[in-house]
Amino acid sequence: MAGADRAIGVSWVRWVTVFVMTIAGLAPSLPLPAQSTRPQPPSKCVSTDHYLTCGLMAGNIDDILYARVGDGRREIRFWASGAGDPAYLLILRQHRDSVSGQVVLLWHPSARGDSFVRESCGQQWWNDGGGACIAKLSAPRDWKDILAQLDEAGLAMVPGTPVPTRPCPPLDSVPGQPRRPRICGFVTGGDSYVLEVHTLTTSWRYKFPRLPDTLTPGYPRDRKILDLLTCVMQKWGDGPCLEDRRP
Repeated sequence: MAGADRAIGVSWVRWVTVFVMTIAGLAPSLPLPAQSTRPQPPSKCVSTDHYLTCGLMAGNIDDILYARVGDGRREIRFWASGAGDPAYLLILRQHRDSVSGQVVLLWHPSARGDSFVRESCGQQWWNDGGGACIAKLSAPRDWKDILAQLDEAGLAMVPGTPVPTRPCPPLDSVPGQPRRPRICGFVTGGDSYVLEVHTLTTSWRYKFPRLPDTLTPGYPRDRKILDLLTCVMQKWGDGPCLEDRRP
């Protein structure tokens, strides 16, 4: 952990960007911009900021592009957010054969002092607009094995073969009858999932589609990755979900 003083990170700028992209439905896989093109974060949280922005600032959680990477280093971050809090952030760091991991929870300021926060969190950081904490894990995680499972599932292939959103069905056309209106699937609310990867040679972000096209070749890969990562975060260390994924 970045000392026992602070959590690790993705910046306020990056999270807000990801959050807006998820809602707007932009391209699912994008390269991350160079550090020189990024705006500098504000010095403090203000009342107009979203609680996620303030929580990241409280935990001093910085942009993934500031992560220390070099030969044999890799950082992976997985975000999950829904209508309520907390939002989840899983961070995996690899340095050659060593892999570490943490689950960070981001909270609305009204949750400060709540019993659920105390039960869920280890170390906490708060400001007026939000909070961050390190999630308590009820059992040790084998982070190296989790990363190996991600690689086996095809993590490196994600940016090259993103899964598109499910297409709308074609319009029915029956001679002599009025054309039926096209009905397209859509999602309002629900969880959003974003994956970021940063190495010495590549950096990318991937938004998992809420309504994926299940007929595309990348869908089984996405399903494996998403199932594994959501299990790691939401089970917080207990349960059979990780062990059961091994053949």
